[in-house]
Amino acid sequence: MNQQVLVIDFEPHSLQATSRMLEEQGFDVLRAPSLADIDQIVEQAASVPGLIVLEPMLPGLDGFKLCRTLKGLKQDGIAPKVLVGSKIFQGARYRSMARDAGADFFYKKPSENDLLIQALNRFVGADARPPESGPPEFPSDPSTITDSREHRPTEDSVFDAIGGLDIDEALSRVMDSPRSQ
Repeated sequence: MNQQVLVIDFEPHSLQATSRMLEEQGFDVLRAPSLADIDQIVEQAASVPGLIVLEPMLPGLDGFKLCRTLKGLKQDGIAPKVLVGSKIFQGARYRSMARDAGADFFYKKPSENDLLIQALNRFVGADARPPESGPPEFPSDPSTITDSREHRPTEDSVFDAIGGLDIDEALSRVMDSPRSQ
């Protein structure tokens, strides 16, 4: 059985693109394209998948507050992993808002979709089918993480590797490393 991922996005083209990408990686995708769908999901908390990809820009709804609500929907004492990605909400301010809302991961759509796949595979371990190239590596030392597109450590790749925890400390370690100078 494939790992289920709930995708919450009110923009139809973005929802379709994200869903298709995840399905191609072997995930079973559930879609929430409206406020009514989200309300139903929250009411049926026991059936919420353990992985949620959330676009925070939702008409009529604060996506970061929704992230906090979703993190509170625990099954067997375990909160779902919420991965926040946006085309519009980017930069340090929104990254901080996502972290404060309890997000486990933050990425820029669509330029960092590959990082989303890596994070999902990391969260599910062997339950999800890895990409053809094999499972991604996530070093435990953030100073060794590089973004292959730019060949240097980035705030985004550090956030990905540490799951949003203590980003300021990790960033200072990366920026002080010999590789970034």
